[in-house]
Amino acid sequence: MATQNRRPLYAKIAIARKQLPHLDEDAYRELLKKEFGKESAKDLNWYQLEKLVHVLATLGASFESRGSSRKVTAKARPDWISVPDDAPHASLKRQILAIWKKLGYSMASLETRIRRQFGTHTFAWVHDHEKLTALLTDLQKRERAFDKKGAA
Repeated sequence: MATQNRRPLYAKIAIARKQLPHLDEDAYRELLKKEFGKESAKDLNWYQLEKLVHVLATLGASFESRGSSRKVTAKARPDWISVPDDAPHASLKRQILAIWKKLGYSMASLETRIRRQFGTHTFAWVHDHEKLTALLTDLQKRERAFDKKGAA
């Protein structure tokens, strides 16, 4: 299993903590305990660190890359979703994302479908094998129709 580079996530967490004055040390530790059952970000896996960055973005933190004026916040996501190797059902999720992208759908529309169909806030948090299988089956049907339409 390939290991993910955690350093950029730690950097984003440090930036967010500086941007959120109401998130002092005690409040930060309480957030970690409430969300992950851990007392330190060092104890979180890559997937949990990514979720922590998203939680901090919803609290008001914003992240700007060097040389870019585009801010990445919770509401302005890039059109991709990363699935780390240690994520539950990573293979299934990658298949879903590949077909979704092949069909030309945006990742924002995937998030919308996940919220409506499964009541889960984001695709990354879907851990139910049956739900993922149902979604994959539907997408495979759509893919076959798309391929037939393209061949005609």
